[in-house]
Amino acid sequence: TIFQKATLKLLQDQIITLENFQKSYDLYAQQFQKLTHGFVDSEVPIDFIKYLEDMAERDNLEIIIAPLGFNYDSKKKDALPILDFQANVSGTLSNCFRFLERLENSPWFLEIKQVNLEGTGISSSKNKLSDTTASLSLNFSAFSYATSSSITVK
Repeated sequence: TIFQKATLKLLQDQIITLENFQKSYDLYAQQFQKLTHGFVDSEVPIDFIKYLEDMAERDNLEIIIAPLGFNYDSKKKDALPILDFQANVSGTLSNCFRFLERLENSPWFLEIKQVNLEGTGISSSKNKLSDTTASLSLNFSAFSYATSSSITVK
């Protein structure tokens, strides 16, 4: 009958769609894995803080990181939890700029809200601007992912 033929055609189309999805699953899974690694764990942001510390150490910088708070607007349907941080970095001017550039290009989903840079003196050995000692103060937000225990709706 016509109904059976239409049902059979629909099932065949669904099987083809499912087979195509299964073939592409690995690609989707890899992309999703990359995407999820960009979010900071709101309950334990240790990986993110360690990343910042390692990045500063690589550039011979001293860093102090302070969490400023956790924000989540439960009234917005697509809102993501946000962790606010302040980082104070000190070292040479060129290394401070390199740190800022690496932070902007990091795999984490961040929003830099405020940047303050102060030069504290030119090195007497070479008198180069790049050898100037500097302090970099950053206020930024890191986007997080929601877990059932990290979000309390009031």
